[in-house]
Amino acid sequence: MQPPPPADRPDVAALARCAALNLGADRLAAVEPILSAWIAAANELSRKMSDPAHQALMPVTVFVHAHEQPKDAA
Repeated sequence: MQPPPPADRPDVAALARCAALNLGADRLAAVEPILSAWIAAANELSRKMSDPAHQALMPVTVFVHAHEQPKDAA
């Protein structure tokens, strides 16, 4: 499977609109390389974690809702 291309200016602009962020051209240019790096890293992590050897791994930090905590853990 071929990796997706890095994020480009239209991708960043579309995501900004979805998040209701009014980013100027200079901010879009600043975000573009960061987003490209994050997407590549996220896809690599997803591929690693999809491997059968990692299927049983659990996160180190587990977030629990307040109503699920013991009464004395406040």
